[in-house]
Amino acid sequence: NSYSPYFVINFHRGSDSTLITSGRKRSNSIKYFPNKKYKIDFQFRKLVETVVKLKKIFRCEIDVEFCIDKNNKLFILQVRKLNLPKKDLLNFINEKKFGKCLNNLEKKIIKLKKQQNNEYGNTTYFGVMPDWNPAEIIGTKPFPLSFSLYRELITEKIWSIQRSEFGYKMVDESPLIISLSGQPYVDCSMSFNSFIPSDISNNLANKLTGAYLLILSNNPDLFDKVEFDVALTSWTPDFKIQAKERLCPIGISSQEISILENALKAITSSAITNLDKHIQNVNKLKRIRDKIFRSKMSQLQKINFLIEDCKKFGTLPFAHAARHGFIATAFLKSFVAMKIISDSRFQEFFNNVPTVATDFEIDISNNYTGNVTNQEMIEKYGHLRPGTYEISVEPYWRNPEKYLFGKKFMPQAQNKSFKFTSIEKDKIRNVLNELDSNIGMQEFMEYLTKSIQERERVK
Repeated sequence: NSYSPYFVINFHRGSDSTLITSGRKRSNSIKYFPNKKYKIDFQFRKLVETVVKLKKIFRCEIDVEFCIDKNNKLFILQVRKLNLPKKDLLNFINEKKFGKCLNNLEKKIIKLKKQQNNEYGNTTYFGVMPDWNPAEIIGTKPFPLSFSLYRELITEKIWSIQRSEFGYKMVDESPLIISLSGQPYVDCSMSFNSFIPSDISNNLANKLTGAYLLILSNNPDLFDKVEFDVALTSWTPDFKIQAKERLCPIGISSQEISILENALKAITSSAITNLDKHIQNVNKLKRIRDKIFRSKMSQLQKINFLIEDCKKFGTLPFAHAARHGFIATAFLKSFVAMKIISDSRFQEFFNNVPTVATDFEIDISNNYTGNVTNQEMIEKYGHLRPGTYEISVEPYWRNPEKYLFGKKFMPQAQNKSFKFTSIEKDKIRNVLNELDSNIGMQEFMEYLTKSIQERERVK
């Protein structure tokens, strides 16, 4: 339906004929490019052959409604011409070029799936939502500059440096995200490798990565939940339950699970006591940035220094802050699973953690009433833009009336502070004693709140 050299087949198996035309989500979709190597399901072969004949008759792009009965007999219900915008012809690619592109893509994927020297496991899978989630952050079809910036600032080297500093294995600063025909995909094997604690043996690391990949292969719906429901990357009080449920059925022994648990306990304990150390460099970023702007260097030199300093003093601390935020959230989710707190208390905790988003809401409201000036709003928030890595999108300072000024906004009411009950505290103390008896209750409470706040502030 866009002059593309492939067929788009939307279908539903069942008797409800309204699902496809209504656009409801329970329908299925196949994109098929005719080729010698891969054949479409036999149920649709006759359909494709028929549509090819119909296109020759009508000499235009067409939309075909069809049904296939229980005996695999095809019925054509309706054929109509598609009136496509002429501008779509600019994106037209002929079948020969498209076929060559797909063949090259297949060769690249096969090559990437072979075991690399610095990898554990013997294959890999690619997804747009695991780990640093390019689908959410830059989109599935980013502009080349947006993709390039994201790789340079985070997913080329910074991501693995952060994990090594945190206590996981170093994966030789290999790129986490690759380009497949211009679309960003996370190398899941590389991601899983980077979450293996540094003191785990290579043999066990290989088994763990293989296990995580197998779980993902058997449960493709978990691509957006790999850190919570596939890999085990930090210690929580329900660790043993989760580990035995996921790993024992696929060959990881109880002894190996204990080794992993002790290693993750060390990482988690270290995280709770090192939050400030991990993110302190971000406080130097503005001063260094201003110094570069005031210098007499050429624009090109300034760009180079700004990018390098952004990585060292910006995205590296942010990667640390994001990991701390994950660990805090994982703890709270496990408290719900272990019935230490309820679902409602879980939500209450997050609703009462003031973050920079809270400050933004309050400042917008105060700007409306005249208590915060327009210039103060620009200085504090003007650098932001709706698409962080898409620098062609205007930042707030270019159009402050749209993003910052004159909005009547009532920030969500918040309690002064969230407090765990005495019963909850007793249960949490037991958790801390199992993790590390040197970590005090107050220190842990502050960590839960601050790590969530810092993740947003550093970002």
